[in-house]
Amino acid sequence: MAALTNEKADRLPAYPIACGVNRKLLNGGKGVSYRDWCHDPKLFAQAFIEGQKYFDFDFAIGLMDLSVMAGDLGAHVRMDEENTPFVDKHIVNSLEDYEKFVVPDIKKGRSGVLIEGTRIYSQALAGQVITAGFLEGPLLAPHDAAPKAADR
Repeated sequence: MAALTNEKADRLPAYPIACGVNRKLLNGGKGVSYRDWCHDPKLFAQAFIEGQKYFDFDFAIGLMDLSVMAGDLGAHVRMDEENTPFVDKHIVNSLEDYEKFVVPDIKKGRSGVLIEGTRIYSQALAGQVITAGFLEGPLLAPHDAAPKAADR
């Protein structure tokens, strides 16, 4: 917080992308599976609280993984017990596929877990550290890579 208030900081503020690793601090250090952690807002939140205590991050950013929104939009997400989930069957294979999307209810699915979990840990860490949620969309890179109308 010192760097943001023009006070002398004891270190360069940084935030490593440390999300799933925090779940290993739960259950008395035995951890919980990735599957359990990313489907339970209370476990998601508690992991970030424990991670903040253990690692003393400059920011607590609630990133779950990069397949949350893709899964909520209907892409198949491979969900191993211990590894980071990932999309293994894409739903966008042409520009026309964009037109088929139905906006999901972000209060449901893993987006809802992330939102509720972020609310919980943000309240618990209020005043201690900057907190934020982070929901990655699956369309950012394809949008930038799509041919522009003038290029067609």
